[in-house]
Amino acid sequence: MAWPPERIVCLSEETAETLYLLGEEARIVGVTSYAQRPARIRAEKPPIDVFAPDAARILSDLRPDLALAWSELQADAAAALAPCGAATHVFNQRDVAGILAMIRMLGAMTGAAERGAALARRLEARIAAMRASPPARRPRVWVEEWDSPLIAGPAWVSELVEIAGGEDVAAHLRRRRDALDRIMSPDEVAAMRPELVIACWRGRRARPGAVFGRPGWALTPAGRAGRLWDAPATLLLAPGPAALTDGLDAIRAAVLDAASGADPHGDERAGPSAGVSAVEAFDRDLALDLGVDLAHDRGADLSHDGGGFGDGTGVEDAARSSAGRGPGAGPGAKPGRGSGRAPGRP
Repeated sequence: MAWPPERIVCLSEETAETLYLLGEEARIVGVTSYAQRPARIRAEKPPIDVFAPDAARILSDLRPDLALAWSELQADAAAALAPCGAATHVFNQRDVAGILAMIRMLGAMTGAAERGAALARRLEARIAAMRASPPARRPRVWVEEWDSPLIAGPAWVSELVEIAGGEDVAAHLRRRRDALDRIMSPDEVAAMRPELVIACWRGRRARPGAVFGRPGWALTPAGRAGRLWDAPATLLLAPGPAALTDGLDAIRAAVLDAASGADPHGDERAGPSAGVSAVEAFDRDLALDLGVDLAHDRGADLSHDGGGFGDGTGVEDAARSSAGRGPGAGPGAKPGRGSGRAPGRP
């Protein structure tokens, strides 16, 4: 294998986004068909569905010298590249610290160690700054990544809620790797009286009638105020830069709204658009550190990739939403199945 590797296949979308942020996108010769960030990746890199009947031939034709994957869910797909002569690395980040370590490691693996470290430091700095300015009170937040059964969000999203100034009512489940070990009953969640619900259903929109129509939920503070953010999985459920930038900013906007008691259907609506200016400032500072141009297509168009509260307007449609999950995911996928971002990604 050449070093730094010259032909990289990214089977997980967060590795592809990280390489773009490091200015190393020229090394990428193929990406998961579910990659969305930056937006130009769809036009620049050939998509790969590793579960297609001819996937082995497609991967072999790309002649990769390194394949990047995530967790045991993609381990088999990565191993299938061994006969092609490709080295494989399976990341396994499950929390914010793990995401930062992944960024540093990927920088080192591609000869961009200084830029990887700079990116991680910048992300750490913006996280520290947000921690240092919490709201006057911490609203109770429920995050669900699936609705039937009701599954609490993964560890890194739970941490982001707390960084943004909220209190995750399911924080006690944070360290459970398997999504099916994070199941709660609707009655249990209602009893915790969440003030904000963040729903990330991986391919389906969360409607207020479906969420607050559960027994007792209409009487929770979130139900009375209609505080529901139908969150795009692209922002929250891929453990990479997207979660620590646009995802964190969107959670922050929603948390501040819940903490202030603002009208969730008024002009100051929570959602990804609320954090754009902060992210743009981050990009400018990061560009100075890394010496790369981040002004172009830094991510998916937030106007269609997420929205405000309740009615689901502006949120990605089901087809695009399924794109954030990885091989095997899509509308109708069941918890615990799939090999990437399907419901049940630990």
